Amino acid sequence: MNTKLLAGSILTGLSLIGAILNAWARHFFFTMFYIARGESLEGAGSFDPGPYGVAPESTQIFLGIRLLLWLLVCFGIALLVWGVLEETRSAE
Repeated sequence: MNTKLLAGSILTGLSLIGAILNAWARHFFFTMFYIARGESLEGAGSFDPGPYGVAPESTQIFLGIRLLLWLLVCFGIALLVWGVLEETRSAE
């Protein structure tokens, strides 16, 4: 196995895990928001969510992070293809 295959596999795998975590971070934020709201209302009777109180659903993860993750995925796939091509050429 050449280094391009290894680097492409690791880069693609870690980038995909990062993209999945990035997609689920929004759901985690809303879950924690509503759990905190419920606990606060149950204990003290009031809840002050701060700047997220108006519309917590409007909170978005930075677009640059998403673009960076998908660029890394594409670069990892390109390394994989390059490594496979080198392996097939050297086998011939």
